[in-house]
Amino acid sequence: DLMDLSLACLQRSRKRLSKYSPKIIRHNILETPLEDDKHYDSIGINYVMHCVAGDYKVKGIAFTNLKKLLKNNGVLFGACVLPTEKSSHLAKFFMAVLDKLGIFNTSGDKVEDLVLVLEKNFDNVTVEIKSSVVLFVASDNKEGY
Repeated sequence: DLMDLSLACLQRSRKRLSKYSPKIIRHNILETPLEDDKHYDSIGINYVMHCVAGDYKVKGIAFTNLKKLLKNNGVLFGACVLPTEKSSHLAKFFMAVLDKLGIFNTSGDKVEDLVLVLEKNFDNVTVEIKSSVVLFVASDNKEGY
């Protein structure tokens, strides 16, 4: 299944992945899920959070909402762009430009805030920083992923 707020993105993705016949779900991840039946073993949210408006107090709602769609011990994983101590000056410059253009929303983002909202929602959280990209895996499974 594919979920996004943009119908154009969903349609393009469905076309590219047509051999898998994905179901498309147009939905804002900051709103309560349309379904709450915990039927996903895993959810990938890659390169989304840096486009969501607000700080991680607001963006963190997405993790609460997506968790409602995971089976018990399901895994949420993803990657997002964040200004970090490892970010180059050039990366910080481009993030600032993309923020001003309204494409990104990273100006108030901090890795610590991302970790806090993940840990608020999940018992087992792993975060790895690769320059300006933060990779994360989260689950309630205390034995690992």
